[in-house]
Amino acid sequence: MSRVTYRGSKAGEWFDTIGDDLTNYSFFAAAAFGIFHTTHHALYLVAGAITIACGLLSSGLEYRYLIHIGSGDLLKYPLSQATSKASRGIGSLAPLLKRDTFVFLTMLAALFNQVGVALVTFALGAVGITIAVLKTELRLAHPTSGDR
Repeated sequence: MSRVTYRGSKAGEWFDTIGDDLTNYSFFAAAAFGIFHTTHHALYLVAGAITIACGLLSSGLEYRYLIHIGSGDLLKYPLSQATSKASRGIGSLAPLLKRDTFVFLTMLAALFNQVGVALVTFALGAVGITIAVLKTELRLAHPTSGDR
């Protein structure tokens, strides 16, 4: 409602960001445990653990940056604003990293009884996102003239 009425607040930004992250981590934990409980394949526990660990590391680094700039809006984290050729590719993937895409893909996976495949895919994606966040952190720590 605050977005529709243009009455956002810093507390609301943080509530939204942290709420989204907690929802995602809870889903990954529940999916990993549920699929493991059904299949007894440890791969799903490992995939869930990797996804959550990468998410916590990435979120921690992103939150640190957001605190530094005085915002709780995750869209202000400069992940897609990298200037080097090697890291520019993440910008073209930005629409795929949105929560709506995650929810849609999860729904499709559930419809086709492929949540396990989705969980493993999300684990691989989480590793990729963590690498991109770490590269961003290095870029922020050692800016070039084009990053300032």
